[in-house]
Amino acid sequence: MPHDDSKQKEFVRERGPVPEDIVELETRVKSIRARLEDTIFNHDFKKAHTLSDEEGTERDKLALFIANMGWQTGFWPPD
Repeated sequence: MPHDDSKQKEFVRERGPVPEDIVELETRVKSIRARLEDTIFNHDFKKAHTLSDEEGTERDKLALFIANMGWQTGFWPPD
């Protein structure tokens, strides 16, 4: 049977402001993704391929920026 002193207080980390560069890159990736989905829906696969490449480039930039800040991309946004 646990004792009252075995309870642990939950730790909640406050989030700071997200750097503007990250917000901008995330917005670009979301925009490209929306255009990519529309393009696929309209069966324009040549344009979809171009947009897919563009999305990959922007995601790479975002991952590099996050890594340079000391965060891991699998854990973005940091808690």
